[in-house]
Amino acid sequence: MSLPATRNIVAYAGDTYQHEFEFVDEDDAAMDLSARTFAAQWRPRRSSPNSQAVSFTVDDSDAATGIVTITLSAAQMAALDPTGVYDLQSTVAGVVETLVPGPFTTTLDVTRS
Repeated sequence: MSLPATRNIVAYAGDTYQHEFEFVDEDDAAMDLSARTFAAQWRPRRSSPNSQAVSFTVDDSDAATGIVTITLSAAQMAALDPTGVYDLQSTVAGVVETLVPGPFTTTLDVTRS
């Protein structure tokens, strides 16, 4: 599988965050990922315990066309530390693979309720 590069994410604290990943092969054709299951988490540091993990909602309804979308709610985003890390993993036939890792930075927005 041709993996995308590390994805650095910068998002607004308190906003809903959604990111669509599109996986393609070496010929730029959409990869069929429908046999895989997915999980994604944010943590303050890679070594942080499970109790500090925040799980993304993962939408893999378009996995057959290579598209996987991760989402954090506005409430989840508001609770994050300003800096952290995340990754998106897939599992197929018991094999776990990290597809996209990277730093995840939040910044305060201007408009607040």
